[in-house]
Amino acid sequence: MLSRLLHEDFSPDKFIQINKITHHEIWSYKDNSKGTIDSTLVYFYDYTYNKDGFIEKVDNYNEEDIADMKKAKPLVDKKKFVSEKYVFEYNDVGKVKKKETSFYFHGKLPIKDWSTVTEFTYDNQGNLVLDISYNPKDSVFSYSQKREYTVDSKLLRIARNSGNKFFYISHVFHYDSNGNLQKLDFMGPEKRVNYSYTFKMDTIANLKVVLVLRDNRPFHKYKFNNYLQFMEIADYDYKDDDEILQIEKLIFNPDGTINTNFKYRNGKLEFMYKHFYTK
Repeated sequence: MLSRLLHEDFSPDKFIQINKITHHEIWSYKDNSKGTIDSTLVYFYDYTYNKDGFIEKVDNYNEEDIADMKKAKPLVDKKKFVSEKYVFEYNDVGKVKKKETSFYFHGKLPIKDWSTVTEFTYDNQGNLVLDISYNPKDSVFSYSQKREYTVDSKLLRIARNSGNKFFYISHVFHYDSNGNLQKLDFMGPEKRVNYSYTFKMDTIANLKVVLVLRDNRPFHKYKFNNYLQFMEIADYDYKDDDEILQIEKLIFNPDGTINTNFKYRNGKLEFMYKHFYTK
């Protein structure tokens, strides 16, 4: 469960899809020097659904796109300012079988627009076993990952390759006798462990708590509920042996969508994101 939560982020947000959200705005709120709060629209997303009710396309607009829209006189087609566009195809059981991501650079950078396609293959138990990415214009391969599972569908190994190079084992998952993830080894093409994460799991106030250690020091801490929603994410950084702790706390709406993200740095609230939806 945890291994999939951390390594399978290609699917559209299930709560967006379940609730048939068509428009999603993220606003940032931050105290200013005048003692008041600044609010800024930093992202918004438009969702399009196919006839079966699955997300078919996601248009993603960032803060720069929004600023461009405001400057346009008269306001031109907003699609001109799309920074990323996603198009999904699904198999018969509703799993993503193909995802096309297109990137647009507004003509402001010396970079041409480009797209990448990723195709997903599953086993008879519905586990993702292979994903392959390539350029849709010339079908030139760019990246691939294979996944192996235990007999009870626990993720065991991930192998990857890129640039038509050979596959190498990149992730190895270790479980205890109860099936809990204990350790994750990260490996490179040289076939040795570069570093490892050690997992310590607990339950506090009905939340699953996972502490990730790297070099025997806290690295990440996750708290998630029975709906596999992250309620709190903590990242630890170390500079000159001083610990820097960044925490993100999430509040959810009754329908499962995110209401508010709170961002803290060493215990001080830096800013928050509020989310608004249109059905």
